[in-house]
Amino acid sequence: MPRAAAYTLSWSEARQTYILCDQHTKMEELALEAHASAWQEFLVQAASFAFRGRQGTYTARREQVKQGDWYWYAYQRSQKRVRKKYLGKGEVLTLQRLEEVAGLFAADGEDGKNGGATKQATTGKEIHSLAREELLAAKLRVPLIPQHLVERTRLIERLHQAQARSLTLICAPAGSGKSTLLSSWLRAQASLSAWVSLDASDNDTTRFWSYLFTAIDALYPGAGTYALRMLHTPQRPTIERVLTLLLNLLENEKFRPQKSNGEALLVLDDYHMISDESVHQGLTFLVEHLPAHLHIVIAARHDPPLPLARLRVCQLLLELRADDLRFTSEETLAFFAHHGKAPLTHTEISLLEERTAGWAAGLQMVALLLHGQPKAPNVLESLKGSQSYIAEYLGQEVLAHLPERIQQFLLRTSILSQLDAQLCEAVSAQPNGEETLNWLYQANLFLTPLDETRRWYRYHQVFADMLLQRLQQSAATLVPELHRRASLWYREQGMLAEAVAHARSSGDWESIANIAEEAGVELISRGNVQMVMNWVAMLPRLIVFSRLRLFLYECWWRWYAGHAAVVAEMMREYIQQHALPDLEIEDVATLEQTISAHVDMLYPRSRWGEEQRANRIAEMLALYGVLNMERPDGAAFSQAVCRRAVVRVAGMAHRARIAQHLSTVSILRGDLFEATATLEDALASAIADGSVTWMTSTGYRLVMLYEMMGQLHDVTRISQDILELAKGKAFLTQGTAYIFLGNIEYERNNLETAEHYFRLAIASCEEIDLLTESDSDVHFLLGQLGLARIQFIRKDIAGVRLCLEEIAGFLSQKWVGNEVLPAVKGEYALLMHDLGDDDTGYYWLQEYVLPEHSDQLVLRQFISLKHNHYRLYIKLLLTYQRWQEAEQVLQSQQMLAEQQGRTGNLILWLTLRALLEEAQGNAGQALSSITRALSLAEPRGYLRVFLDEGAPLLTLLYRLRDELRKQRTTENPAPASRYLDRLILLCKQEQQMGVPSGEQAELVESLSERECEVLRHISEGRSNREIARQLVIALSTVKSHIRAIYAKLGVKSRTQALIQARRLNLL
Repeated sequence: MPRAAAYTLSWSEARQTYILCDQHTKMEELALEAHASAWQEFLVQAASFAFRGRQGTYTARREQVKQGDWYWYAYQRSQKRVRKKYLGKGEVLTLQRLEEVAGLFAADGEDGKNGGATKQATTGKEIHSLAREELLAAKLRVPLIPQHLVERTRLIERLHQAQARSLTLICAPAGSGKSTLLSSWLRAQASLSAWVSLDASDNDTTRFWSYLFTAIDALYPGAGTYALRMLHTPQRPTIERVLTLLLNLLENEKFRPQKSNGEALLVLDDYHMISDESVHQGLTFLVEHLPAHLHIVIAARHDPPLPLARLRVCQLLLELRADDLRFTSEETLAFFAHHGKAPLTHTEISLLEERTAGWAAGLQMVALLLHGQPKAPNVLESLKGSQSYIAEYLGQEVLAHLPERIQQFLLRTSILSQLDAQLCEAVSAQPNGEETLNWLYQANLFLTPLDETRRWYRYHQVFADMLLQRLQQSAATLVPELHRRASLWYREQGMLAEAVAHARSSGDWESIANIAEEAGVELISRGNVQMVMNWVAMLPRLIVFSRLRLFLYECWWRWYAGHAAVVAEMMREYIQQHALPDLEIEDVATLEQTISAHVDMLYPRSRWGEEQRANRIAEMLALYGVLNMERPDGAAFSQAVCRRAVVRVAGMAHRARIAQHLSTVSILRGDLFEATATLEDALASAIADGSVTWMTSTGYRLVMLYEMMGQLHDVTRISQDILELAKGKAFLTQGTAYIFLGNIEYERNNLETAEHYFRLAIASCEEIDLLTESDSDVHFLLGQLGLARIQFIRKDIAGVRLCLEEIAGFLSQKWVGNEVLPAVKGEYALLMHDLGDDDTGYYWLQEYVLPEHSDQLVLRQFISLKHNHYRLYIKLLLTYQRWQEAEQVLQSQQMLAEQQGRTGNLILWLTLRALLEEAQGNAGQALSSITRALSLAEPRGYLRVFLDEGAPLLTLLYRLRDELRKQRTTENPAPASRYLDRLILLCKQEQQMGVPSGEQAELVESLSERECEVLRHISEGRSNREIARQLVIALSTVKSHIRAIYAKLGVKSRTQALIQARRLNLL
């Protein structure tokens, strides 16, 4: 809780200025412009102050985010809750900004008082409002049993077989009693069960699976939540991948419920409402891979497009059809008896069966018509024709006996999938909605309560269909207006998905555009990217291109998906339509002025706040900036434009996404220092905003950049911050942070700590604790590779093979993205080579050529993986003695690292260059390269980059120490002797690990004659297969000889073996 502030800054109406006081003693008056220096001096020396402005009051506090960087935050207590907002850095914090934040607090407060005002809806902050939660609960609750329930024992007994089948399908026309049968069966079941009621608005992949995973979470607590987290990640994983992870969790005893017979039932009611092909495909995958203890039950009017024939053959399908659900004579008698009717005669029963064919809905309508009528045959004789005719006839007869007000209520509310009293009032334009719903329920007029409190209802589908048909016949022009009213009500409640669904039904594209424009930024920042983009996809192109906010949504969506050319074409079309400057413009000031005027025209100040307008200007500037990176000479202009974009939103909320655009341009241009400074500020803003998307994205980029720049302490700092922020949160991964921390501890040679982090990373993947900008695949694979490296250092070959088997098994069963696959397979190939298998590395070099300069890895958040591709490529070229190719790639990468300040990369390139020069006999150049590498590495704490090169590097280090003892190099600063001695000692210890104690011989065991032959062929650059053909021996025999050579020479690779062999005069 914020402490009392030592200073107070108050607005004086009398003096029309701000008064600054120290514990109620007046210090000075401040004007907005006149006393900027005094204001800045105060911000530097003050730790906090109370602000009492024209818009509201709060406490401002200065907080340190990292060493040397301080930011101001605003705190306000409201109803036992402390709210926090970001103010900005001291150098950009203005009195105007203080008032803006006070206004934001005030707006939040008004929203809370209004409890569903329009302002509240448009911010999108109440997506999880009480009404929304109640409706969700209603969709996931087993329907209540009707008042007049007939026990259908014969059907219940058949349903008991569902626990021996993967899928149960109840397929029959509307009104056949499917839902009633299932609800009565489930309430008598010992097995756990969950229910999802579907409607037309659920024809959205994300929405459908959100409901299903929520229902599964009720059966397997925690499992569904993990699936939901992955479903809502911005990288849009395929539903098969999400389901694969879910299925793995369902097999985990940790998530199995304790209280049940071990079986669980999941009911999908009204599945015929789903027409989305991707939903059908996902459900097919789920049904075909269900664990034995989970069973799915589908109720539908027609067969769903699932592999029913295959399931029948495998005896995994239980079916109940329309003929099964027809009421028998005994059930019909029982039904009318429950309705308080006098027993029907055999003739009447026969006539009823003939006319209704045992149709449940028909029987119920007859019961209503017979209420108070002494003669049944008159009613029964009038029933002829199909079920639809009977439903229409009986419906008309039922409606005819109702008051006109009730008839209008029923017709107008028939457009609703769920009924709430206030919603019905808004749509029907009639008061007393609660009384009307209660009356309809008591009159047994096909109204089903969805919860015990009877707030939410729905009409029986047959009745609703009949009402909709009557509405279309009698008042078709009113239907769009009814949907518009429903959309407005849902929007006011903050239930935006339902609001959009009804707006779409009414063709009200402008309302959908308004919702997407007003709520989109908040939703995207909290991870609901797909939802917003689905809304934009609904809209006609003309509307998208007339709404700058919507146009920017789509452009940035496509840009970060790697479709720069598509975005450029869209931008050119927009430019032509709105007479904006061409993409090739070079005057930043003119561009900014023109865009500002364009935004002023589209978003006048009278209706839109300064922060919203500034964000639009900034995003448009940034879009010009990133698109100009495609021009050969556009880099400088791009950076200048993006800088102006960041200035536009300085100190504002949600500015992290603008800063990320500048960081992209800075990275592509090679200015990593500006990129990291920009991302640090963006991360602070994202943390203050609580932004899911940008907090993770900026943190991830920062860590990768710092790793490349050699700033290991910053990698640790950001990773630990991520772990702290991830506590109790669904949107941040611990896996990514664990991998980075494991890498840093590995580099520092703290192998036990590194192993601990790698194992935590793997465990976090098993728990599906995902990062929204990465994949659990990355964490699992990199964690296993890290463990394998550590096991190899310890000479635990069995442990190495176990890790490699895990990786190979994973890659054979699961799809892994092309951004990740080259790095993973390359590391795998190096480890396999260390174990004596050269073929894997050869294949890798052939399959994964170097990434081109124009690739989109930077945009797709995999910056460091691109660097790893180059590292692996060079190391494998050195392994196979392809000196010239390695020299070319090394030269270009070393130059790039020098230019961009990638000190971490440079240390590696210099080390590899030293080994290359040594292998080619250039001893002087080898010493020069390794000297510089050590000088850069020592203050940064690098160790493993040298130790992993083994015996060849130890030879270099020995020679370097001898040279340094003779004379100091004049061109490069010499590494500290203590650091060099430590490296030599560690190298020797690792070389001796696993070798019997005592004095170490130069060669523990002499090479056999055949091993010498193999070594000679290796020195001539031949592959394992070529050696096998030359010596007329099996390939496996060659590999055995190579493993023996490595063991005797104490090396891990061909290059190391050749260097060591030359040192021992074996070649």
